[in-house]
Amino acid sequence: MEFMSNFAERLYDLMLERGLSPEDLAGALNIDATNIRRYLRNNSLPVISNAVRLADYFGCSMDYLFCLSDESYARAFLQCPQFSAAFQKILSARNYTRYRLQKETRLSGQSIDDWYHGTRVPSVENIIILAKHFNCSLDYLIGRENQ
Repeated sequence: MEFMSNFAERLYDLMLERGLSPEDLAGALNIDATNIRRYLRNNSLPVISNAVRLADYFGCSMDYLFCLSDESYARAFLQCPQFSAAFQKILSARNYTRYRLQKETRLSGQSIDDWYHGTRVPSVENIIILAKHFNCSLDYLIGRENQ
């Protein structure tokens, strides 16, 4: 996954700019340092809640953090609602049914239903698929910005 290695490089650069070790960043965000090291070694991507913490800490957009944009400007973001609320909002705004989304993206219908009802949160990979499908930023999709 190309975006995993891009994310690892971007995170490394952000940490380097601030002179942070994995332990420093983990302590500041209350995330296990083992997870930070996994991110830096391309072994895993953060769950959405940790990705938001990282983006908030570095004052950047989720798109910048995951290398979907090269714009790195600091700005204030909204506090994220539950993903299900943001997901329902974008489906309604784009006049999409869950069935249509499933057919067009080939994402699991059960996963889409779980996200819609708030029983699960999508992975970063699926958030990126959704943002690309809806042609919107990750921050808009998860409710950190109003577009």
